[in-house]
Parts: sequence; structure tokens; C-alpha cells
Amino acid sequence: MGDRIKRMLNDPNAGDFWEADHVVAVAEGGGESDLQNFQTLCVPCHAKKKERSKIEKRKEAAAGTTDLRSFFKHQGAAHMKAWLGCALAPGTI
Repeated sequence: MGDRIKRMLNDPNAGDFWEADHVVAVAEGGGESDLQNFQTLCVPCHAKKKERSKIEKRKEAAAGTTDLRSFFKHQGAAHMKAWLGCALAPGTI
């Protein structure tokens, strides 16, 4: 059981159990909407929703970009040393 849940059970305080949430996130235009855009979520569910939102934002930001891991995976050690030496050489940046 997580520390927060233990504390909630042993020493409950107002605000520990429910949080207000925007149905449509503020970053997606939900900041100036009426009360229909609000809901209450239990604290663990709100934390999960926020984490899912962060993951989705990272995926959207990375969409269409090259995965550098595939570049490095296909390069030999000698090529990597040469590339790093060039990138780190004075005056090349």
C-alpha cells in the first residue's frame, strides 16, 4: 500500500479523497468552459488520468520524429566513436 493511502487511512484530511477535474483538459481548450466540463474524481483515479494524459502528450509530441534508438542500434562502435569525437570536438558546435 502506498504512503499516501496509508496516511489517508491513518490521518484523513479534507482534500485527500476527491479532486476536481476538467473533462476537457485546460491545455485542450477546457479552461474557460462552464460547470459541465468539471467532474470530481477520487485522488487515485485523478492521478491515473493525469499520468495517461502526460503519456499521450509525449506520444503526440514524438509523432513523426525519428527514433534515435534505431539510429544508434544500427551503427557500429567505431562509427559511434567517430561521431562522438566529431560532435564533441572544439569548434564543431
